[in-house]
Amino acid sequence: MRGQLGLGTATTVTEATLVEELVGKRVVDVACSYFHTAIVIDNGDLYACGCNDYGQLGLGDHSGQLVPRPVEYFFRRPVLAVACGQHYTIASLRDGGVVAFGKNDHGQLGLDRVSEPVLQPTRLAPPLDRAVVPQLSCGYHHTAIVTEDGAVYTFGRNDYGQLGLGHKLHTARPTVRRYTLSFGNSLFGVCLLLLQHVESLSRMRITQVACGCYHTLALSGDGKVFPFGRNNHGQLGLETTVDCLSPQLISTLRNKSVIKVAAGFYHSVCLVGMLKDENQSTNGSGTLSGDLRKMLNNSTRSDITFVIEGRPLFAHSCILVARCEPLEKMLDGRMKDGSQPEIAIPEYSYDVFAAFMEFLYTDQVVALATPDLAADFALELHALADQYLVTSLRSACENALLQILSVENVVIIVESAHFRNAFTLKKRCLGFIMDHFAHVIASKAFVGLPQELLQEILLLASHQGVSIPNQAHASGAVSSEYLRGRYTYSTE
Repeated sequence: MRGQLGLGTATTVTEATLVEELVGKRVVDVACSYFHTAIVIDNGDLYACGCNDYGQLGLGDHSGQLVPRPVEYFFRRPVLAVACGQHYTIASLRDGGVVAFGKNDHGQLGLDRVSEPVLQPTRLAPPLDRAVVPQLSCGYHHTAIVTEDGAVYTFGRNDYGQLGLGHKLHTARPTVRRYTLSFGNSLFGVCLLLLQHVESLSRMRITQVACGCYHTLALSGDGKVFPFGRNNHGQLGLETTVDCLSPQLISTLRNKSVIKVAAGFYHSVCLVGMLKDENQSTNGSGTLSGDLRKMLNNSTRSDITFVIEGRPLFAHSCILVARCEPLEKMLDGRMKDGSQPEIAIPEYSYDVFAAFMEFLYTDQVVALATPDLAADFALELHALADQYLVTSLRSACENALLQILSVENVVIIVESAHFRNAFTLKKRCLGFIMDHFAHVIASKAFVGLPQELLQEILLLASHQGVSIPNQAHASGAVSSEYLRGRYTYSTE
């Protein structure tokens, strides 16, 4: 109708059709609204198409687009995540910060004001101008944002309590709701007094938000769901149809572990995973994961053999092609040319490739949850997952690496994250380095970092007022004069 399909036409299309404009590009994220679409590709560029009456495409004008067009603002500001509201768009940046553009009649852009439509991507006010935001969501006229440390900000229309602020006043200023801290006054408005009768909520860390038309869902790290906003069709799951101005726990899911939430116009969906006590049975029969684990490296009915470090690892092509597109293409090519189903893997160790197979078969890697996890193992597995585009395993490796982050391994982890474009992992590593600067720069590995990464770290330290000590108090200490010399050289 308005070109939101990106197919070069405004007519209705009733079957799946390839978007020719994006052929050859690897799409990593897509967001859709009523009449416009935003697409993120792997290098962080943002493409947009469809209706542009309010500047929601970020192109600086009101001209609609029938095919995806690159938004120039993001050429040197790669996108981490994107969401579309009714006539507006919100995007977070890999290097930190959130920008918004489009209709702003209810303050849904979070620019601290209600205004005429904003045609160009515009940064939000502090602290969201620099915050790392891995996930965000838009409703009709309101927005919810989750930062990497689990804080939630909401802004925009609030006539049904969809901002979770305990009242129905609209707010154009991002208002923080921290589940990890006690509540009270905030520099950015009234801080939400959340469910004080639920003691554990003060220690909650929010991992995802989902916005419906006039309601919002917040998912905590331990799998609990807290909805708020309009409830005229029971979309909050609270066994009533009464609107809710503050987050309330969905009691019927109290004994479940929710792993993802989604919100539609007037309905909500929660994806429920297994609890820990249920998960213990996955090595046995009776569960899909447990039964598939029995087939792991099992020669029975195996039709593919990988050879790693001279050792065979048996696999089943039907599982691999369903779980990994690059492996599917590799195996299809071999089947077509009649090649032998034995594949040498020279780049990786046997244990790491076996863990990769374990994940493809069971969606788990037991070694990642062990307390003695080695950083080298997790980094190699992360590289393998990155090569074969298994994003869920890549994320699992990054989470595991963050759990074992230390002065001894942060240098090799940040270097790998830099090389692999693992932006959230890199950001957390940089924060760790700033907190332990004197000890980290004392390592020989630190001065062996690539020039551009070393420059970035020292520049960040300078901006944050972290001083370079005259002498690092550790064996193999590196003088501050040497670091300054490298820094000066790299900035000339």
